[in-house]
Amino acid sequence: VKVDAIVDEHFAQATVLANSAIAVAVLWGYASPFRLLGWAGSLWAIAAARLAVVSAFRRVARAPDEVARWERWHTLGAAVNGVAWGVAPLLLGPGLPLAHLVFLAFRLGGMTAGAAVSNASRRPAFLAFTLPALFPMVASLLLAGGRLRIGMGVLLVVFGLALYAIAGIGRRATHEAARLRFAKAGLARKLAALNAELEERVAER
Repeated sequence: VKVDAIVDEHFAQATVLANSAIAVAVLWGYASPFRLLGWAGSLWAIAAARLAVVSAFRRVARAPDEVARWERWHTLGAAVNGVAWGVAPLLLGPGLPLAHLVFLAFRLGGMTAGAAVSNASRRPAFLAFTLPALFPMVASLLLAGGRLRIGMGVLLVVFGLALYAIAGIGRRATHEAARLRFAKAGLARKLAALNAELEERVAER
């Protein structure tokens, strides 16, 4: 399960590239171009580094006890990616219009939802991304004051907690599916062995 999840990283990084490009297009003119391009460039560099790790993971021969080491690399990449997304409200400054702030909160929520799916079998990676991605936005909304912004911050917290619970359910379902798959494979091997033994007895008789 962990091996399949790490290899699926290609699709996750493609969403990072697309979402960051859309965010730059929407926020262009409302923040410094240098900051926007620097922020997007950092996200693209992180995505490229994570894809390089996945490529290296595919090339090498993997013993079962080595998967944990690759998983730690994956969790570290998720944490760095979460920090890069989370600093967006701080880099763009306090003068961002409310509509664009809502867009950014929506974008962060969408990325967190994607992390809940792609990291369903790896809760540490989900938390490593979600906490740094959402905390700066939640803090800025709550500290800004006003019922609308405070309400948005509280809803973002509730959303994150709900995704945490959903990720836990997905994790259990994934592990149960893997357990059943291996149990089925073991049963198939036993049946094949019994069939071969039966054929030998018939041939002897």
